[in-house]
Amino acid sequence: MKRLEELISKFPEIPRTIVIKVDLLKRGLKYTPILREIAEWAAPATYSIYDLDHEYWHTRDDVAKDDVGKGWVKVPCEFRFPDDTTIGTIIDSKSPYEIRRGNGKYVLSLEETPIIDEIIFPPRPKWYTKKTSNNTLMCSVGFQFGDCLMFVTINHCEYFKTGDACVFCCLNPTTARSRDLGIDRKIVRNIEDFIETYSEASKEAAHMNLSGGGLIDRKQEAGRYVQMLSALRDGGYRPRPAEWTVSPQALEEEDARRLYDLGAEVICYPMEVWQENMWPIICPGKSKFVGRDRWINSLIKAVEIFGRGNVKAQFVGGCEMAPPHGFKDIDEAVKSTLDGFEWLAQRGIISQFTQWTNNPGSKFENVEPPPAEYYLKLGYGLHKVLLKYDLSWPKNMCHKCSPMATRYDFPRLLGEPTNAVKP
Repeated sequence: MKRLEELISKFPEIPRTIVIKVDLLKRGLKYTPILREIAEWAAPATYSIYDLDHEYWHTRDDVAKDDVGKGWVKVPCEFRFPDDTTIGTIIDSKSPYEIRRGNGKYVLSLEETPIIDEIIFPPRPKWYTKKTSNNTLMCSVGFQFGDCLMFVTINHCEYFKTGDACVFCCLNPTTARSRDLGIDRKIVRNIEDFIETYSEASKEAAHMNLSGGGLIDRKQEAGRYVQMLSALRDGGYRPRPAEWTVSPQALEEEDARRLYDLGAEVICYPMEVWQENMWPIICPGKSKFVGRDRWINSLIKAVEIFGRGNVKAQFVGGCEMAPPHGFKDIDEAVKSTLDGFEWLAQRGIISQFTQWTNNPGSKFENVEPPPAEYYLKLGYGLHKVLLKYDLSWPKNMCHKCSPMATRYDFPRLLGEPTNAVKP
């Protein structure tokens, strides 16, 4: 409790719920049987991309065999505070945070002291339990965060094969562990399953994001996205304003234009870390097979196609502090990264970051991420950068779709610029 009070006192300019969210994503949530009960009706964790828990689920001695369903783990994937701040569930047996019952509601407790008097759990989407004509459970084809449908083009990254996977990533191990748990994870999406799932799921969501593992041949990777967007177009589906987002590796100009012409209105190239010296350390595959300069040039070219404010660079915040080569001082790390965010903003590119969490199966699973102070400073700093350059978040997602990041919480709770450029 003292730790949280110190953070709230240290950052009076940041809303209390954002401070709690950052600390929760850092320290996780303790598993109790209450979570299993809630998962009987709430949106569950499907492990569709990453296993975000801080320990292997199938090795836990407090988990019953039937805590894993056919398509998910019986734990709610997210929850909300009364002000609509949405937090992704990360299980950590050592966490001081816990969901309890109180006054007929669910409450969030810290070291047995209630700190949020009502916790809301989004209900399980109806489409999760439906099956395609191929008898495929739809929640194994995609999943839903808030109002956003997430589809993985390929549940596999070739950089693991060459030993060059991003050091924070656990994509391939998650796919393997899901199968061990009895959750079916196809490596490549069946197009018929995808279209039928989208048809049902889009009735309950407003946005769609296509993402997935990286291929060494980026033109082949682009082809996966083209195939899926072409199938949507041929099926008569059209995006509502800024509804479709694609998040591949940095693509060549002609491939990015193909995706735009097929209806993608926002594109995101996950850059992971800004600092040039850390690129071969944090994302060796991207450094070896693409290169930092080409990645940045692809972002700039994408602005010419998608427009200012519709191109995003995704980062894993805190990786630039990884020992032994990373920053040792929080303020130096934050300043260096914010300098990068500003450089990109000057060129119409929006930076966004998720909190680095040391997930099992990644090369960095035993490396401790920076403390909550880092993420609060970086999040608030990014908010000010976007205000400075009159950049507004694209409407391809919203705060309910970002349980692992605070990017939409700052403008929502602190206010947007009145003259922001709208996509």
